[in-house]
Amino acid sequence: MKEGLPPYDSILVIDDHNMVVISLRLLVGHLFKAFYHTREGAAGIALAAQYQPQLVIVDNQLPDLPGDVVVRQIKSHCPQTRILGYSFSTSGISIRKMYEAGVNGYVDKSESDTELNKAVEQLMEGKEYFSKEARVQIH
Repeated sequence: MKEGLPPYDSILVIDDHNMVVISLRLLVGHLFKAFYHTREGAAGIALAAQYQPQLVIVDNQLPDLPGDVVVRQIKSHCPQTRILGYSFSTSGISIRKMYEAGVNGYVDKSESDTELNKAVEQLMEGKEYFSKEARVQIH
């Protein structure tokens, strides 16, 4: 790999809050050569199928589709893509649905930047990462 190039090819963020997208671009965008984003689940599914991103960060609560439906669709089109659930929802039902849909990790948006960065790092290494709250809900 050439010096100074981002280590990963692409990331897709599916979140309807612009400030979250901006924050994610600032926090982890530099790790990826391409940064895609959309506000809606259906558009996210289409973008994932088109670009085959290495990582998708998806909110659990989107305007058009539930996060778990989006995750299932992306997994069917992009089985190698790593998916991180990233939401304000700490509802056990919501977290379990995302887990059962196939997310590789889940972090609550109220967690620190360090927690998010750790999750991205772990997922990009092929591991899973669930924040403490998420682990409680899925076990």
